[in-house]
This record gives sequence, C-alpha cells and structure tokens, in this order.
Amino acid sequence: MKKSLIALVVAMSAFNVNAVTYHEPVKDVEVGLNQFGAGIANWEMAHLGAFTYPDAHLYHKHAYIANNAKDKAPMVASDTQVDITKVQVFGGTKMMDLYSFMRDRANIHNFVLMDSEGKIMAEDYWNGTDINTANHAMSAGKSFTAMTAAIAMEKGYLNMSDPIEKWIPEFKGSPLEGATVQHFADMRAGVRTIDAKYDDENGYHWSMGEWSTWDWAMPLAAGYNGFDTDENGNQINKQGAHGRLDGIEDFLTVLADKVKLGNAHGEGYNYKCVNTEILGLATERAIKQATGQTFNEFMETELWTKGGFQTPLAVYSDLNHGRMPYSGGVNPTARDFALMAQIMSHGGKNFKGEQLVPKWFVDAVRDGNDEVRSAWAYKDNQEQVADPKGFYTNQFRTVHINGRKISAMVGVNGQYNVIDWTTGNTLSIFSSFGKASGPSMIATFFNVIDGAFTAAEAAQNVK
Repeated sequence: MKKSLIALVVAMSAFNVNAVTYHEPVKDVEVGLNQFGAGIANWEMAHLGAFTYPDAHLYHKHAYIANNAKDKAPMVASDTQVDITKVQVFGGTKMMDLYSFMRDRANIHNFVLMDSEGKIMAEDYWNGTDINTANHAMSAGKSFTAMTAAIAMEKGYLNMSDPIEKWIPEFKGSPLEGATVQHFADMRAGVRTIDAKYDDENGYHWSMGEWSTWDWAMPLAAGYNGFDTDENGNQINKQGAHGRLDGIEDFLTVLADKVKLGNAHGEGYNYKCVNTEILGLATERAIKQATGQTFNEFMETELWTKGGFQTPLAVYSDLNHGRMPYSGGVNPTARDFALMAQIMSHGGKNFKGEQLVPKWFVDAVRDGNDEVRSAWAYKDNQEQVADPKGFYTNQFRTVHINGRKISAMVGVNGQYNVIDWTTGNTLSIFSSFGKASGPSMIATFFNVIDGAFTAAEAAQNVK
C-alpha cells in the first residue's frame, strides 16, 4: 500500500498535476481601495476602474486555476517590432501618436501585440500594472467559457444541438424549453426581459429590461459584489429582489419563471449575460456527469495546463459552490490573454501545435453562417453600428474594420482580445474605458485596433 502511494505521488509529480485552489478576499486590499472610495461594493463604477480592475480577484472570493510551470510558451520578441509612439491615428481634433491615444484617451492599462508565431511585436504596461498583473476581463471572459465548453463537446460530453432542458431541466415548461445549447452560445435563445418591476432602494434591484444586459439578482447570487454577514458572523449572499439566491442555479429558477422572450429561438441576437451562465452551467453538469470534475478542474486539466500559459488563472468564485461567474469571472495577465488569442489564431492549437480547442469551433467563429448573420441583422440589434455585416457566435464577435476581418473577445470597458484573420496577428488589451459599451467605446477601440494592426502589417511587409 505504501509503495502504491509513493508511486502515485511520483506519477503526479511527473505530470505536474495541480489542483484548483480557493481563497478568501484579501482584507488589506479592500482596506487600501477604501481609502480611494473604492471596494467590493462599487468596484464596477466607471470612474473607479483604474483602481479596481487590476488584480480585482484579490478583494473577491477567488480561485486559482493552475498552469503548467514546466511547459510555458516562450515569450520572445518578434524580429518585426512596432513602435507605437511613431504610429499616427486620428484623435478627434488632430492626428496623434498611438501610444498617447491608447494610454490617455482609451484608458488602456496594458497591451500585447503578437505576430502569427506568438512573438511579441509591441507591449506596454501603464497604470501601475506589469506582466504579472491579473486584469479583470469583464465579458471577454465569456469566450473562455465557450472555448472550454467546446473542448468538452469534442470529448462527447454534450453537443451544441442538445436542447437546453437536457442539462438544465429547470427550464422544462418555461419559454426557454426547446432552445439549443448553440442558441445560448450565440445569444440567440430569445432571452430579452424578466417580467418584474423592482425598486432601486439599494442599487441591487435593477431588473433585466429591454436594453440592460443582466438582472442584478444574477451577480448577487454569484458573489460579484461581495457578501453580507449574518448575526453569527457567517458570510451569506446579498439580499436582492428575489431574496438571497444561492448561486446561479437559484437565479435560473427565477429566470425560468419570469423570462420574456424577444423573439423565437434562433431568430434574433440579444446580448444578455445570462446566456453565458446557462452555457457554462450546462457544460459544468455535462463534465460532472462524464468525469466527476468541476468546470474549473476541467478547464485546468484540458486548457490551462496545456496552453503554455505563464501564470495560474485567477477567477472569481461564488460563496458555496466553487463556481466562477461564467459570463465575467476571469482575470488573466496580459500575456496569457494574448496566448488565448493565439490559440484561436492557430486554429485551436497551442504553441507546440497540439490541438486544444476544436477546429470546428474556431472555423465557426471566423466564418459564421447564415443563421448568425441573420440574427445579427435582426431589427433592433444596436451593435450593427460596428459592422452591419458582422455576427456573434460561440461568445465571439466577428466584424470588419476598414476591410480587415477580425474576431474578438470583448469586455464592457475596453477589454479586447482580437485576432486579425488576414495576418494571424493578435492584439490583447485591458482598459477601464469610462463609457461602457456603445458607439464611443466602439469608435475608440476600433481606432486602436486598426492603428495597431495596420502598423504591424506594414512593418511585416517592409521586412
């Protein structure tokens, strides 16, 4: 017996087996932020993002998904360098250098520009960040959820064509019954509003209306804004419009009862964060049934320890279930963010040429199909301002910028992870842009993306 245990330990060491670890908020970080009027209760407010987005996991309950420290992708400089101080872009009233535009007008904290070989063409860190800063990715994390789900699908644990009630039976008899996993991956399930009117007494009763992307009850259930304390000093979830919901499963029960559809399943694109929570939970349950693993554990063994990532991935965690918010819970470093884009650029392969994310998933993100194009063109999609001929599928947006076809993971305050399908170059950005989403953000970051990719391609052509 003793020899068997020793052999097991040796085998685990040889394969660098790690375990997801869970951690409480770091009190000193919260205290430090409080000096500037920031903290867990208001960390998402636009004027506080420069304080709260870097290393945001530290004042949340969080987990670390391990990387493989013995098998990191090499971080080396490209033979073709791009000096962004010499790249000119339009700044609103006059031309200006891209460096100043990125740092001062787009509020970018850090960025990495890589060539098609995964080599660094340009990189910089502002706002006190560095290569080890874990940056909150906001909704760019949705793509992490979808890429992990695709790996599970390739293993046969679930399918995009599965009716959602196969994995979330709570939806039986609800308007969501009959929608497929693919519909939720594409934001085409029809989810539009919750049939409820809330007061705004404490800021946590914001209903999911026509144009809001979530209902406050959902992040409260996930611990997104911290927890309350009961009379015995124990942590409990915050009180919302539907009581103290215990995790996303409780919220989905509310959703099943109160959801109102804006269109038939598959007909129109409606960006609502709960779609990703549903995709993540369906994947989690399928993984659990097949392997006994949690979503975090599966992501660690099948993606994060195989992708050449430089550091463990910090993710938010809910109170009782060890579950990240699937629609916005990841906090990667800038370089690891770039490596996720590189996996997509390389057709789902890691830096060693090993297939991690299935090729069919990458092809769908790049090429789309008539269904997702039709959904994007649906009558009231406000994102058509970015590109009337764009589309959204598998938790990625694909659009054209000055004729250049790109796909992107996108966060609400300028978190962009972008693949240029023409060159294979990638651009990874973390920002705390002051105006969430909308035409101003789109114009600002399209200016950055176009300037960086145009300069990179020009430098490569000269070489």
